[in-house]
Amino acid sequence: MSDFEAVVRWYLVLAVAAAVGLPIGIFLFGNAWRRAPWFARPIGMLSLFFPTWYLSGISSFPFTTIGLWISAAAIAAIAWFFVVKRVSFDRNFLINLASAEVATLIAFLGALWLRGFTPDILNTEKPMDAAFLAASIRADSMPPLDPWMSGETINYYYLGYALHGAIARMSGITLGQAFNLALISTTAMAIVAIMGAALVALPRWGKIAAAASAFLVIIAGNMVGPVDVLKNGKAAWDIDWWRGMGWNASRVVYDNVPAVLNPDGTVKVPAISIQTINEFPAFSIILGDFHPHLSALPFVIVALALAIGIARQPRIAGYAQIVGAGWIGGALYALNSWDLPTYFGLIALALLWNLRKTGWRQIAIRIALLCATALVAWLPFLISFTPPLAGDSSTVPSAFRGVPILDTIFRIIGTNSWEYTSAGEFLKIFGLPYVLICMALVVAARRLPAELQESKAMRPIAVALVLLVLVALLANAPVLILVGLPGAVAAWLIARYSIERTEGLIGSLFLAGAILITLTEFFFIQDHFHNRMNTLFKVYYQVWLLWGLGAALSLAWLIGTMRKRVAAQSVLAVVVAASLVLGLVYPVTSSIRWSNEFAEWRGLDGIAYVGNFSEDELAGINWIENNARKGSTLLEAPGCSYQPISRIPFDHVSAFTGVPTVMGWFGSHESLWRSGETDLKAQIQPRIEAAQGFFQSPSVEFLDKYGIDYVYYGIYEQGEGQSPQCEMAEPLPRPDDKWMADHGFTVAFQQGAVTIWART
Repeated sequence: MSDFEAVVRWYLVLAVAAAVGLPIGIFLFGNAWRRAPWFARPIGMLSLFFPTWYLSGISSFPFTTIGLWISAAAIAAIAWFFVVKRVSFDRNFLINLASAEVATLIAFLGALWLRGFTPDILNTEKPMDAAFLAASIRADSMPPLDPWMSGETINYYYLGYALHGAIARMSGITLGQAFNLALISTTAMAIVAIMGAALVALPRWGKIAAAASAFLVIIAGNMVGPVDVLKNGKAAWDIDWWRGMGWNASRVVYDNVPAVLNPDGTVKVPAISIQTINEFPAFSIILGDFHPHLSALPFVIVALALAIGIARQPRIAGYAQIVGAGWIGGALYALNSWDLPTYFGLIALALLWNLRKTGWRQIAIRIALLCATALVAWLPFLISFTPPLAGDSSTVPSAFRGVPILDTIFRIIGTNSWEYTSAGEFLKIFGLPYVLICMALVVAARRLPAELQESKAMRPIAVALVLLVLVALLANAPVLILVGLPGAVAAWLIARYSIERTEGLIGSLFLAGAILITLTEFFFIQDHFHNRMNTLFKVYYQVWLLWGLGAALSLAWLIGTMRKRVAAQSVLAVVVAASLVLGLVYPVTSSIRWSNEFAEWRGLDGIAYVGNFSEDELAGINWIENNARKGSTLLEAPGCSYQPISRIPFDHVSAFTGVPTVMGWFGSHESLWRSGETDLKAQIQPRIEAAQGFFQSPSVEFLDKYGIDYVYYGIYEQGEGQSPQCEMAEPLPRPDDKWMADHGFTVAFQQGAVTIWART
């Protein structure tokens, strides 16, 4: 299929999703229903996918393409029936609809242009993402089969892959193009959704806020780029992407763990420096890993917009709106589980804010309904997913071992044992939105000094600030001061103006981010890594969204409130210009370096590059894709994670077709995904040994045990092109055709270096 046809098909199916999601969005957003067009596509994708997925997840009901189309038609018909009866579409709604569609098209085409320069499913964790997406496209039940651990289902927050796999099936597009189109549509939906969130939050200066939010949340980079340019000049622009600001912008915070000494002064445990991950949307989009933190972004923004809308609408949210919010918020657990506590919590807090409009009983009923909806709606995922937590008794302080609840908490939550984030690291990551929000807080808090003097009730704030500074100094935690001082101002603005006022809303967004950052300074989730690398990664991503939106609202509010002050407007013009320049350094520089200076637009097929290295391998992949039966299993030799760079990845056949293999990537990722499943984790090494052993000494017991339908022998099995870092150093012998034939396998495909045997 040509790229043009694939793009048209994909976009048309997304338009169908928008038609399904629009009437549901009108119900979800209550008083802000006219803003629903900005969220229609992510809501529609979730809606048309949900019925078939749910039935498949709790029963033997098949997950089929025709089921998706039937769901889309039925939901759209029912939703529009009720909407047309209750809603009169006015000029304001039509303007929002037209604006959202134009913005979607522009964002989609922009992301399409950028993606076409680097379409290859290669390097970092793209092969893993491709494997899950391919498995979702091929799936006839939910959860999809795990492509790198045959016989098991995916134990990961897979919903983003499954949603885009559904779009691929409905449009008839295979993995190579679908992978990049999923990245493109996610980027476009995130840009449009954050613009919609700004419009929900700030109707008065909404156009300015919408444009600023798209830039500050999705497009802008952190301050690593500008700092690098100031320090190194042109060299910062010329250096390789992997060694320069392109990669380094996502690796800012280093957790330095001091050495442990023996009584005699000798080193017992040497000092180490742990490199954490500090991604932001622009980095994720340019890199092109289709990870859950990126694929979930449009849906996260919808949840945040819902929270803002519920908190700020004149009347308490109705039951239908609460059910919808519970459904959207609960989906985050299956999209990117890290997002659930933050954004579902914000929806719950928005309901609590409604206490001023009603009593405790009404609020309690709604929060109970919110939680019940999330639990019931996403029950299929809850019963199939085992969180990959890795804490054990060693992570529990001796005083709390065996103590109910506390023992469990310490197994899940670790405490900081290293130095805290420095002020420089913090400002490199969040400097741009932080400064913009602080400017707004300072302007909004001009009455604060007088009220501190006049009101006895304000004195505790002063005491709290003094204590905060003391704790920060004693603990050597400068971030506490950086977020604590403006956080106290933000709390005062919320108390004085409420979040119905822009000042209070900006304060609430900043305070939410400040609390998250403070928590990561002291605690982390016990996962496979046993440090805060992953916690910082996922939580800082949330802070970027909260503060990016807060900064956009700050700019719009400052421009709107100071429009009659010439001097202030001049200062703001400089601030806006500086923000544009500083924010564009990373995306411009990184895009240029990552795309090889836009030398060649290569289209959307992420697998086509395989043919540049081995036409035989590409032909073998295509044969498996077109001929492998549903539910079948293949054998390819397990290989190394990530490696080799700039060649075909290991375990590429299972990754690019979704047909499960016995074990992929030497089990490195499976050991993470199965951290909470000790029985399956224990199978990883035996599976690796058994898979390699088959090529050394073929065994019918092995073929039967793992239900092997296809045996793949290609360049990596032959030991070609292997990375020096890879443990798989020896070539594996080619299975004997006669032995294979005697045990029910015939040569189904042979071209050059590639042979595929199929069970007859």
